[in-house]
Amino acid sequence: MGVTLASASSYICSMYSPLSLGSGVAGTKVVLGGFIIKNFLSAGTLLIKSVGLVLAVASGLSLGLQGPLVHIACCWGSIFVGMFTKYKENEAMKREIYSASCAAGVTAAFGAPLGGVLFSLEAMSSYFPPKTMWRSFWCAISTAVFLRYFNPNGNGTESAAGKLVQFQVFYKGESWMWFELGFFAILGVLGGLAGALFVRINSKLHQIRGGVSWFKNHRLLEIAIITTI
Repeated sequence: MGVTLASASSYICSMYSPLSLGSGVAGTKVVLGGFIIKNFLSAGTLLIKSVGLVLAVASGLSLGLQGPLVHIACCWGSIFVGMFTKYKENEAMKREIYSASCAAGVTAAFGAPLGGVLFSLEAMSSYFPPKTMWRSFWCAISTAVFLRYFNPNGNGTESAAGKLVQFQVFYKGESWMWFELGFFAILGVLGGLAGALFVRINSKLHQIRGGVSWFKNHRLLEIAIITTI
């Protein structure tokens, strides 16, 4: 079943909306930089991206939600922008809406409004005036409120004011003791080193993969093999 869902996701995205392939962060960053990518934030891309993401996650693949949700949020931002002439005819104001949408997408992925605003400010936007920061902040806060209300990560027994993120942990009583801070620091260092090693290995694998023509000609088969493994 997992192979079928992953293959269906890949086929739908590649056949009906190639712009929906990948995380979408790179393309969104290009748009926020002032360039125009036709249909990248269209309703059709939103539909195919949403369906593909649902199928990919249901297949059991280990996928990050941050990129796709940022792209989806910006697609919604583009749709709402088209409803107002004030924003529709002003490219600079469009980018401000997209910046706020990026913050909302990260908030939906991690349940972190401040992290969403900082991500939009530091990693995505080339133009981020103070008024956009406040708009992005309130957009992210609104996302967190609705996320907490709908509780998509609940197990059916929790109240509507349940988890903001999938792996959120609640402690009863004292959550930690002072003498544990040293161990937390060690874990942080080990996690940083492991993350750097993972990025390094991933970069090398991408270089190897890019030099082999088989992967370019058999993308669906590649997805099926990875899902099976």
